[in-house]
Amino acid sequence: MLAACFSAQAQIGGRLGYAFLQQVPSARAAALGGVLPQNTEEDGGAMFYNPAGVASSGIVGVGYNPAKNRFRYSSLAGMQNSWGGTAGASLQYMDYGTFQGYTPDGTYTGTYSANAYTLTTNYSKALGPFRFGANVKFAGATIESYSQYGMGFDLGATYKHPKADFAAGFVLQNVGVSFKNMVAGQQRSWPTTLSAGVSYKFEHMPVRFYGTAQQLQQWDIVYLDPNYNVKTDANGQEVSQKKTFTDKLFRHVTIGAELLLGKNVRVMGGYSHLLRREMRIENASSGASGFSLGTFIKLKAYRLAYTHTFIATSAGNNYFTLGYVFGQKSE
Repeated sequence: MLAACFSAQAQIGGRLGYAFLQQVPSARAAALGGVLPQNTEEDGGAMFYNPAGVASSGIVGVGYNPAKNRFRYSSLAGMQNSWGGTAGASLQYMDYGTFQGYTPDGTYTGTYSANAYTLTTNYSKALGPFRFGANVKFAGATIESYSQYGMGFDLGATYKHPKADFAAGFVLQNVGVSFKNMVAGQQRSWPTTLSAGVSYKFEHMPVRFYGTAQQLQQWDIVYLDPNYNVKTDANGQEVSQKKTFTDKLFRHVTIGAELLLGKNVRVMGGYSHLLRREMRIENASSGASGFSLGTFIKLKAYRLAYTHTFIATSAGNNYFTLGYVFGQKSE
């Protein structure tokens, strides 16, 4: 059943019609490497990382990512103990902005907009130290007069050690089909991904470490742009780019850490080798690309998080998340 969801391609660029589903969903996830299947903490955006999310009573979360110059990503999610487990729902919205339209001969036709959205329902249930969950989602996108719609699902499981501060998670995300495509006959697949991760905090150390393996559904996720696939060596000879085993391996890995400054404040940091490699500029320094820094603060029933991710030497993304816990006494 799992194998039927995946496909292998010699070149992986430009084949997805629902790439917006890969957007980093919250400040906390962005700070810890961008992928967080091992999350076992109460979090308003927990269903985005892994459908096996948890809510001690109830929690809502709002996220905002004002990317530089054009698009805006927003999310709203809520979870509550229901039907013997935890149930939730969410809305994610991507606004790509307004563009100027022209005919092939250069005639101006006015402005048009582009956007994408996802509606998700969630349910999870605990069985001892394990928790299992599923998301069912409806996704759509519009560009000018063109649109596409589809249905998909996520499956996930987490494990939280009953005594030690150890957690593990596994998630299969974005398995889906299209009901309508942007252009008739041009089928675009969902970005199906398989991820697994662990987190651990030593008993007397105020740091929690995270390690995640992402996109396990495909070993080779290195994309060599054909426009830059040939370099010239010191002797002026053309040398084609090569894929190395090390590069293939570490593109699957993200790492992160949380410094726990008491019960209510955390400083977070992470690194994604995939992001660093994909955003590098040939013959130029990559700077801090691929790294991220963030902070998380509890204020009674509120949860505030902010992260800055370094995308390239001259640009980055800012993520803001606000959560509110209801139905229980505030810490």
